[in-house]
Amino acid sequence: MSKRITLAILSTTLIAALVAATLAYAVARKSVTVSLDGRSHPVTITAFGSTVADVLRADGVTVGPHDAVAPNLDTTVDEDTRIAVLYGRPLSLTVDGEKARFWTTARSVDDALDQIGQRFDTGSNFSTSRSSFIGRQGLSLAVRTPKDVVLKVGGQKAKPVTTTTLTVGEVLTNRAIKLDRFDSVKPRLGVSIDDGTRIVVTRMKRKFATGRQAIAFRTIDRADGGMYVGKSRVGRHGRPGVDKLTYKIVRTNGEQISKRVVKRVTLRASVARIEYYGTKLYVAPAPPPPPPAPRPAPAPEPAPEPAPAPIPAPTPRPIPTPTPIPAPTPTPTPTPTPTPAPTPTPAPAPPSYASGDTVWDAIAQCESGGNWSINTGNGYYGGLQFSASTWTGYGGGAYAPTANLATREQQIEIAVKVQASQGWGAWPVCSVEAGVG
Repeated sequence: MSKRITLAILSTTLIAALVAATLAYAVARKSVTVSLDGRSHPVTITAFGSTVADVLRADGVTVGPHDAVAPNLDTTVDEDTRIAVLYGRPLSLTVDGEKARFWTTARSVDDALDQIGQRFDTGSNFSTSRSSFIGRQGLSLAVRTPKDVVLKVGGQKAKPVTTTTLTVGEVLTNRAIKLDRFDSVKPRLGVSIDDGTRIVVTRMKRKFATGRQAIAFRTIDRADGGMYVGKSRVGRHGRPGVDKLTYKIVRTNGEQISKRVVKRVTLRASVARIEYYGTKLYVAPAPPPPPPAPRPAPAPEPAPEPAPAPIPAPTPRPIPTPTPIPAPTPTPTPTPTPTPAPTPTPAPAPPSYASGDTVWDAIAQCESGGNWSINTGNGYYGGLQFSASTWTGYGGGAYAPTANLATREQQIEIAVKVQASQGWGAWPVCSVEAGVG
């Protein structure tokens, strides 16, 4: 074979190979469109049997587990295939304080909520607009739903309130309701609210006020042995004192609920009245001796008999016969009138304790607060605090089993007996307080 023929054959073979290679390259080369979050760009690949994953890898696109790809990654691509990639975005959703985390491929808040199936009532409050864009870094969204609560402030009537706030404190802040120092709120400020929650604000005011108070004087009874029982006299007149009082007044919703004395200052001390009562007993005088028996009147002397007339002598002149003088009639002695016996002076009446202003009342005020029927359960009874043994030992059992069941006057009667026997030491503290111990 000539050299020229050989060259012709080689040239023909080379041309055929080049044509075949060109045809094969043309067949393997494909144009596809890749859309990333809605932004499209063309991609040309030159590989047989390429898949969506191959195209994305060739395009430098990394797909994560939360991303969406269509068609599927293992789908074989053809000429003009469109590949869409939607990147996943983290969505932190807080609804009325409750947090949740979602992944979404939506690029707006509204679409994301639809995608995850979250629906909210009209009037809900969103931390960002529902049309806001969600980037690949994600978004945090807080939603507050409307709630119907009941609000009562102070003395006002309760009224319904619709609010998207979360706590009691936020409701008050949202309504511009301020709390003073002593105001109270139920439920507490930090408590979460729900539909039907009832919020009550109690307005409480505390203030101080001053005033004056007259202090009654007490009466001190003292014995006077030089004065008869039943008699009394005032040794010193009493005078009331004056105290300055400081009150703490508490008002709730405008209504006064308490008023108490927190400070007392004596401006003028009271002066006790001193009254003396007689203890001297009346002594009945001895009856006078009976009058002496009247002496009998002396018997009257008999009148002398007249002398016989003398025989007249024979004389020229007759002697006259003397006229007899009658004997005097004796004057009868008058019968003496008996002297009447003197009327004895009546015994003095027992002392009266009905005034309620005696030394025993002062002691009772100290011992029992002036409560004559008190039974404290400590073994002592009545206004003067008799033990059961003392009460019955001095005759109180004739009135009642224990002193608290007897009258004030009966208790004082027994107390007089006890004092006569034991002295004021039977009431060691309160007798001193009463000014007699």
